[in-house]
Amino acid sequence: EARGVSQSGRPARGTRSGPVAEGERDPRDAMATQARPSMIGSGRLASSVAFVVLVMLASTVAAARHKEAVQYNPENDDDWELPCSREKSRMVRRVLSEFVQPHLDRAGVNFTSACPLSATRDLYYEHESHKQKYRASYWKCLYSNKIFKSEFHLDKHFENRYMDRIPSTADTCVADYCKVFLCDEYAYTFYDALGIPRSRMRGRFVHRPCSESVMAAAQGECRELLESCFRGLGPKGLREFFDESVCQKLTCGSFHTMLSGLNKQRPGRYRVLYVTFAVLVALALLSYYLVVLLSWFERRTRPDLVRRRRAKSRKQL
Repeated sequence: EARGVSQSGRPARGTRSGPVAEGERDPRDAMATQARPSMIGSGRLASSVAFVVLVMLASTVAAARHKEAVQYNPENDDDWELPCSREKSRMVRRVLSEFVQPHLDRAGVNFTSACPLSATRDLYYEHESHKQKYRASYWKCLYSNKIFKSEFHLDKHFENRYMDRIPSTADTCVADYCKVFLCDEYAYTFYDALGIPRSRMRGRFVHRPCSESVMAAAQGECRELLESCFRGLGPKGLREFFDESVCQKLTCGSFHTMLSGLNKQRPGRYRVLYVTFAVLVALALLSYYLVVLLSWFERRTRPDLVRRRRAKSRKQL
């Protein structure tokens, strides 16, 4: 039906059948003007609702993304607590990996199960091999794929959930040999290189005045390690190296030179420098021969202009 006309043919109520006089306002324009603010208000309300929904979705996604970054919640600590320092065990294992293991690798041998320093007898080696550094200060558990805000919280997670993963052959607390390998001294050097303030190490690693009785006890433990770990292991020089570089250095007069001496004798110490120097020399030679090849190719494709001018001047003469 036509706009403004009822079914009976009469003009609908609120409409005008004739033209609008000059200067008179059309009621339809007034109705549209009144409806416009309500439409604007509805649009603003819809935009606000959509914005709130988007914010809620974004927060949900962010929470789902970081839901695994959990903090430690104490559970059954007393049931699984062991009288063995994880921090000191890590430091002893780092000293062995950095200074002793390269000599074993060069000789093609490794510690046997009869040696307390063997990884198979390390109480925490199973846990240490199932952790991964995640970003700057986060750590990831490779058992559950959970992410923790610090290595301390991850260690507690291991103690709560995965102490049953430690094999029965792991019966040695490597931290007991901390005095032999001077893990307190090494820890300060290690954390200083990482830029960690020493105040965070209080209670874990301590500088103590040297005592000859303590050093004598450490020498005794070192001799026992010589017998159990290096008897018949590899060449004879390996046992002598450990005796001279570790056991004989455990005195108040020379203990401070033990780690630096081990570092100087470390195999492959300058390997990175050698590889870097070789790569730089190879790049320099490649650049030189590339320039020579391009020059030869240019001479072949473009004859010497001076020679061409000379030949042309001779023809003219």
